[in-house]
Amino acid sequence: MCTGLVLLMSLWGCGSSSSPSPDAGTVPDGGVEDAGSGDGGSGDDGGTTAALPCEKTRGVCAGAKRALVDGAYEPVCTARSYGADYEETESRCDGLDNDCDGVVDPPTWSRITELGSRDVGWREASILRTSEGLLVSVPGLASEGRIFRLDSQLRLQGTERVPAAWEPPPEGRTNIMVSSSLVRTAEGPAFYYSTGEGSPTEFRAYLAPLDESGRPGPLPEGTVRLMPDFKGPTTPDGAWIGSRVKASSDGQRLLVVWRQDLVDGNGRQVWGAVFDARGQIVTAPRVLFTSEAVDSYVWLGDALWLRNGEVAIAIEESKDLSVDTTLRLGRFDERLERVGDERRFPALSSSTPLLVDLGAARGGALDSPVLVFRGSTPPDTEGHTSLRGFVVEDLFGQGQPQSLLAVPRGETLWYSALVEDGQLSLAWISRAFVLQEDGSYLHWGRLWTRQGDGADVEQTPPQGPLPMLFTSQWVLQERLDADHMGALVLTRDGDKRFLDGVRYCAP
Repeated sequence: MCTGLVLLMSLWGCGSSSSPSPDAGTVPDGGVEDAGSGDGGSGDDGGTTAALPCEKTRGVCAGAKRALVDGAYEPVCTARSYGADYEETESRCDGLDNDCDGVVDPPTWSRITELGSRDVGWREASILRTSEGLLVSVPGLASEGRIFRLDSQLRLQGTERVPAAWEPPPEGRTNIMVSSSLVRTAEGPAFYYSTGEGSPTEFRAYLAPLDESGRPGPLPEGTVRLMPDFKGPTTPDGAWIGSRVKASSDGQRLLVVWRQDLVDGNGRQVWGAVFDARGQIVTAPRVLFTSEAVDSYVWLGDALWLRNGEVAIAIEESKDLSVDTTLRLGRFDERLERVGDERRFPALSSSTPLLVDLGAARGGALDSPVLVFRGSTPPDTEGHTSLRGFVVEDLFGQGQPQSLLAVPRGETLWYSALVEDGQLSLAWISRAFVLQEDGSYLHWGRLWTRQGDGADVEQTPPQGPLPMLFTSQWVLQERLDADHMGALVLTRDGDKRFLDGVRYCAP
């Protein structure tokens, strides 16, 4: 469910998204002393004249002069002239303009792979680090899953397919993977997926074990159907039943939550169940949330295993699909019994809540979790509001939403959060759209990042904002090496859609 913010936007101006380089001072010229004025070549008597300045004059190249090589000055300056910090193509994260182009530590964008027309994106793309690289899945309206394997340079190394293991649907119906996600269990990586579309509509969930390269085991025999004997409440024909999966920190337990729409307008429910790493039931399915009114809509948000073995679950509820939404946060024990009182926060529809644990460095098991969600500022004197990302600390105490991210008025916000050393590493898309003469919309977005308490850094390509789709509603991020992070987004080029990535400095 997405917020409709219909505003006419002007495209942003294009320009470099990185800061200009500092003056790196004078680089030694190899210890060659001036031998008098001249043309920079060798004299008839074998002597040398003064070294001429190099072609590049910015960054670490500032003040560089041609080095003397075998009795003659370099005709074109190389690293001999420019010094040890020089690189033809900048790769270091040292705060210097190593390639002397006027840009310090620039991000590197790459086109990873073209996606199919049924790879719709939405907000369920996932990323998982393994010993073989990064595994990435992008959901789509398909009957199979695709897993892309990337290296630390965000280069595509291979694509694996996970065929569906469900029973053939009734004639005239096609089962699709409504929800999917990569997850790490104590048994290794796995691909989770579920279906809830069909007649009669029935929630079904599956777990396909993978190796570290993302290759599935023998299928369908290698796929575990979760809750094979579960029969949920009667659901309207063709209802869309989304789900989420979350693994405990040790990978021994899997929490699965899903939404059920009840027949005859009798409301919505959120159910949950717990499984071990091999997909065997640990805690039987039970209702966790029920809509406050029969005409209220309930949407899945996020879930988090707490370090004391409990789980936290956030859902959205709105009346008549209105823009205003209530975020409901519940805490449950390992048997999925309610613990403590439910907390509620005002938000916007499609508030995209994220539950993140900052770890032991930030306190006990109930002190370190935080909630990030999307809301809006109060109306200004002209009645205008702006989107904001909010964070709630002291989540199970008296903590209240505090502003975390901001985007210009008229733009929308999609984000991800990664914990490093007890701090949130954030990546977000600030996205806008332009109404065209034919009544269609063009979507454009800028990518921003923030490391811990550092400054916001724009990582948008120098040529300008990224062309995007309406379904470009996610950004994935992951640590690539000690000095670099990576972020992945869904982009378009005409009618084609792509998985693009940026590698940027984050020491």
